[in-house]
Amino acid sequence: MTRTDDGYAAKCEELSVEATAKSPEGALDALRIAVTERLTSADAIGPPSQPPPSPHLELVPAIDSEPDPQGPGDSPAADQPSGS
Repeated sequence: MTRTDDGYAAKCEELSVEATAKSPEGALDALRIAVTERLTSADAIGPPSQPPPSPHLELVPAIDSEPDPQGPGDSPAADQPSGS
């Protein structure tokens, strides 16, 4: 809150909202109303005129869908000799 030539100005830094009044209490009340209006008013009054574009997704199957189980202390499956 700052004192101005006309009274007091209260500012909410997070929302960039400011309100003024003749007294500190009045400035806080005005700021409370301004913040409430900012948080409860909707910016849009209807859906967009065009739907947003759908993202392009490419699904690729996994190369090794069933890897060999590996526990703690086991060497990686690639280091083990194959059974063939």
